[in-house]
Amino acid sequence: MTTQRSFSRLASAFALGLWLGGVSLAGNLVENGAFEGSAGADGLPTGWAVVGEKSAVSYDADAKCVRLEDPAQEVSIRQPNLSLEPGKQYRLTCQVKTENFEAKGGAGVTIVDEGWNWSCGYLRPEAPTADWTAVEKVFTPAPSANGKYQVVFFSTEGRGRIFAQDIRLEPAD
Repeated sequence: MTTQRSFSRLASAFALGLWLGGVSLAGNLVENGAFEGSAGADGLPTGWAVVGEKSAVSYDADAKCVRLEDPAQEVSIRQPNLSLEPGKQYRLTCQVKTENFEAKGGAGVTIVDEGWNWSCGYLRPEAPTADWTAVEKVFTPAPSANGKYQVVFFSTEGRGRIFAQDIRLEPAD
């Protein structure tokens, strides 16, 4: 048997095994969660949109992070249309930093469903000022009315600055 034919059969067997075994090679389910590349015309990293007070949101392409600063009202940078499987465990991780930050309600990185039910609380350092902190939560989403979820970096009315980078959402198993 030739080397080419052996390789072809091996590749076919591997592909069949992945298909039958349901092995996921998806990796990070968040598009551009590392905030790489230059800003688009809207000043945001590719794949992300702002809802609320746009002047409170900024993107630093060199540091690969987004920042919410002195929000006078609720603001978020988010990525809609995530497809998650209800009942399956996922791991949400990110790096978050705060500088003299206080919010009247909540703030941080979270996953929400169509009805804005929070699947995993929100991830952020507890201290008003904290250097980059790795935060993580393993959660199991409940069914969403439309089958879609969103990753959201948000703040309610507050003061100071909160930053996020390297947002990852992956199957936990």
